[in-house]
Amino acid sequence: MKVLAFLFLSLLPIRLPQVSGELAEADRLVDQLYLRQAAGPCLRLLPGLSEERRELFLFNFGPFSRIERRFFLRECSCLPGCGNYPPDLDLQELKEAMKEDETGQLSIEVNSPLTVVVREGEGFRAIPFHQYYRKGLEGLSAALMRIKTPDPSLNAYLEKRARELLTDSFEEGDSLWLQIKGNRKIYFGPLEVEDPYLKVKMAYGGVVFGLLPWKFSRCLPEFLPFLQKRLPSPWKDATPYPYPGIRLARLIQAYGKLKVPPAPSFAVLPPFLPSKARKYLFVNVLEKKFEKGIAVAGGMIYGWKGTLKAYLYYLALHDMAHFLNFSGREPEGALGEVLADSTAIKFLPQIKEKEGWEEEVPLKIIHSYLASLLYYSAKGKKPALIQVNYFLSHGGIKIRRDGKIEVGSSFPAVVSSMWRAALDALQERMEFPQKSFLPGELEGPLKPLMEVDFYLEFNKIKEISKGGKR
Repeated sequence: MKVLAFLFLSLLPIRLPQVSGELAEADRLVDQLYLRQAAGPCLRLLPGLSEERRELFLFNFGPFSRIERRFFLRECSCLPGCGNYPPDLDLQELKEAMKEDETGQLSIEVNSPLTVVVREGEGFRAIPFHQYYRKGLEGLSAALMRIKTPDPSLNAYLEKRARELLTDSFEEGDSLWLQIKGNRKIYFGPLEVEDPYLKVKMAYGGVVFGLLPWKFSRCLPEFLPFLQKRLPSPWKDATPYPYPGIRLARLIQAYGKLKVPPAPSFAVLPPFLPSKARKYLFVNVLEKKFEKGIAVAGGMIYGWKGTLKAYLYYLALHDMAHFLNFSGREPEGALGEVLADSTAIKFLPQIKEKEGWEEEVPLKIIHSYLASLLYYSAKGKKPALIQVNYFLSHGGIKIRRDGKIEVGSSFPAVVSSMWRAALDALQERMEFPQKSFLPGELEGPLKPLMEVDFYLEFNKIKEISKGGKR
């Protein structure tokens, strides 16, 4: 209990609207349920771990790094979701048992997304979630019943979901979720996960959607046609891409443009995101990432001006740039990321004028962008390495004698050059110079960031369709 309390207290939101005590209690309880499902027997290791390793375990909800796809605890090799299976599961043995069951019932039960597989004698059986996790679900159900908000439609959903948790039937609650009218949408219940065994299991999670109080977040969709018109021929007259579901979900969660996509569906964060992310979008996790990674790399930039808010501005513009219609299809791979970055930075002057930003805002965004390049270069990410090398070789940035990165006066021109080169490469007029190594002068100072293994992968955002059909 103390360890789980540590999880809750260590991941509380910072400088964001507080949630009610009842909601915080529900969040704590759903975290306990997810830890049992994701980490299984590895939970017993927590009391003996160092503070740093325990925080890493809790942040990832288990001993498995979400980014590196490897275990960071040698003491345990339990894959995510192992709490829904016997600790000594032999997958082949389970599959053989399902084949040998002439009734086919075992196969149906094991392949249900809402069951826990246990050993029974020399075979297996599956227990429904609402029975196996009954004690925890009763507490979560009671906590949801106690949550009262000013929004009647949200209250109706929470009351229905509280009852559904004890039955494993979620269709009516999912339908009510879509009818919530207020700006805050709270989701509790089973969500899709990438199950490493049978790829069918779900896990209990919680998400709180809300709106960030930024004028910028409300203007994001308006910038698409605004920027599209500033592209060179033959792209400037094309229609920007509509928001695809997954990308829209990311924009919703990161920047607060909360609305149901054109299709009758809604998007949720993956349940393995930590409690801190689920409380108020994933901006809270990015805050941790900025503090522990991006800002550390930013310390190498001369006159560092980067901020979390500027970093989020950069990410918003980067994501939005993916929707600009350059060639009839969205650019993919490393070149697509380079193009998105250079588009975001190239158009800062026009956006500054349109938004009425203070003078230093573009510089803060540029510094945050460069720090991100340094951070991901330390991680060996090709799009970041390409851009760092491009800037260095074209004079956009230089390495001072004290080892600091300095932004040169030619930086805007070099950004435009990189942007143009990426566009030309898309039309196959030229090869883009794709150097993908970290310059020796930077490798040493950035080495500590190479070992940072604290963060999650945010891109695999799931969509759950209307009515609970998954």
